[in-house]
Amino acid sequence: MKLDLLKYFTAFFDYFKKLKPSERIHFAYMTLLIASWTLLYLNDKRHCENTIVLSARVERGDALRTKDQSEYNKNLEHYTDKFVRFSEIILEQNKKIEQIKK
Repeated sequence: MKLDLLKYFTAFFDYFKKLKPSERIHFAYMTLLIASWTLLYLNDKRHCENTIVLSARVERGDALRTKDQSEYNKNLEHYTDKFVRFSEIILEQNKKIEQIKK
């Protein structure tokens, strides 16, 4: 297996040496272009995967925040009702105190 790989490697360099200088430059540009496209594709693929993971994480956070907000609103309504009832009792007592004073 290593010998086969070595044969391909040496054959590539033999081919590259036989090229004219202008063909070597074109070959190098083509190789650079293909490598950059490959890197762009892999980067975009990774970016898409990261976006999906991040979106799921944000959605979980939003769901938890919505649940917490719902509980907070429920407790706020409960304590507001208690405060209103307490205020009514105090007003009634103040009215009774004013009536007693008169």
